Amino acid sequence: MGNITMRDLPFPEAGSAKLVLYGASETWKSLFWNELRRKNGFLNANEMISVETLPELGEAVQSFPASFVVVESDSQLFRKFVPLFLSLREKNPFLRILVACFDLPQQTLSDAEVMTQILLEAGAVAVVGSQRELLEMIPVVMRHFSIFPPPEQDWRESVEQRLPWKNFAE
Repeated sequence: MGNITMRDLPFPEAGSAKLVLYGASETWKSLFWNELRRKNGFLNANEMISVETLPELGEAVQSFPASFVVVESDSQLFRKFVPLFLSLREKNPFLRILVACFDLPQQTLSDAEVMTQILLEAGAVAVVGSQRELLEMIPVVMRHFSIFPPPEQDWRESVEQRLPWKNFAE
């Protein structure tokens, strides 16, 4: 029996990829979303889900298995995320997870390295320690969404997405 590769898996349906933002703080979420929308005009508000609890995160990933998830963590909670990441990635191979651990710079260098390595081994794409580093990950998010077909839209939604003032209405 040969190895199974990503090419052997069934490709996700259109609309199965959403941006899922998990965390209690709205500041980084709105900063990240606004900057992503500014750089990438094809994502609309329907393609972002903001959740605050782990059950909501699980439901969002189950509904949209090819999502890109950005998780806000801290040095106390990261152990809770490791088993969750392992199970989510096992069930959803097209899922990508980015961890924003904003208290990472306050940790000792060895603790920060250990936390980062554990989260990466659990399936995180990257672990960032500041909002600046988080914004530097926008090209990775854009690349993820460029792979999957966008959700189907009628002609009105398609035109509205291309209007130059679309960001002012929200």
